Amino acid sequence: MSRSIYIPEQWYPIEEARKVTRSKPHRIKRLGMELVLWRGTDNKVRVHHAACPHRGADLGLGTINKERGCIVCPYHGFEFHEGGHCTHMPCEGKGAKIRKDLKLELFQVREEQDLIWLWYGDTEPTEELPFFKDRNLEEKRTEAITTFAWPVSFTRVIEGMLDIHHLPFAHGKYVWGVGPLLDPYEATIEKGCIVQSKGTLRYPEKESGFTTELDLYFPGMLYLKLGASVYAGVYMCPVDEQNTWGYISYHQTSLTLPWVGKWFTRVMLWFEMTFVQHDDRRLLLSSEPQMVDIRDDRLVHADKAIALWYKLRAQALESAQKTDG
Repeated sequence: MSRSIYIPEQWYPIEEARKVTRSKPHRIKRLGMELVLWRGTDNKVRVHHAACPHRGADLGLGTINKERGCIVCPYHGFEFHEGGHCTHMPCEGKGAKIRKDLKLELFQVREEQDLIWLWYGDTEPTEELPFFKDRNLEEKRTEAITTFAWPVSFTRVIEGMLDIHHLPFAHGKYVWGVGPLLDPYEATIEKGCIVQSKGTLRYPEKESGFTTELDLYFPGMLYLKLGASVYAGVYMCPVDEQNTWGYISYHQTSLTLPWVGKWFTRVMLWFEMTFVQHDDRRLLLSSEPQMVDIRDDRLVHADKAIALWYKLRAQALESAQKTDG
């Protein structure tokens, strides 16, 4: 089994849509690649490698010519049209013949759910994005948003996100009265691409407890419901083999008054990221090895959702290998 962090032939959320403008190139690192994002005259996002195909200069340091719909290399002024082809070489003068391979290789991307999604693979992309359309994640009234960048591998982050039974131990000082026994607990694969799990943490002598739902749309879009009034969408993408980027859309339904409800959600998210997720980050960062797969773990029943995610990962890697072969 491959230990690769990158799972091919998948859609990945790579950046917030609002950060990509027509005014200048936007440079990021995702999936081990240095990328540049920018908008053309049609306002659609273009994504390609940061290195200029001429001599490797960083196009993220370049400029956007809005009138001609092109990105301009900062080193030699070469212009690349929003379709990827080079249209101007100042050093060669007007009318110069431009070699056909002097072009940008554009990734296939989509803009949905306030995010830019990139298809990582050589096959034709699937029509459906890994997003829960049937969940109330588009509700803006009490939404709070944040991003995170952790020096933790993608697989370790996924393991942490699918883990319910760490709650009373890793976060007991913030969550009172949550027992250690995960019962009942169930996890299944639905529609061939969704790990669906639900469990109740309780004390052995009690029948009721704290119930959590964690559903993950493969490879890295998590829907979580904590108790009766808090839910969130977490969108994750590898930066490289040791780092992970994520986008969080956080919601609560206990207080929904205009302005007050949104402020309350922001306070809740601030607490979540400052304290709860801070502990998760610390513990995941300390876990070894970082380039983990199921062979490194000794999973128990309470880890069933993690085991099912690794099952989907193995199937995806096997399918990609057959395609390459």
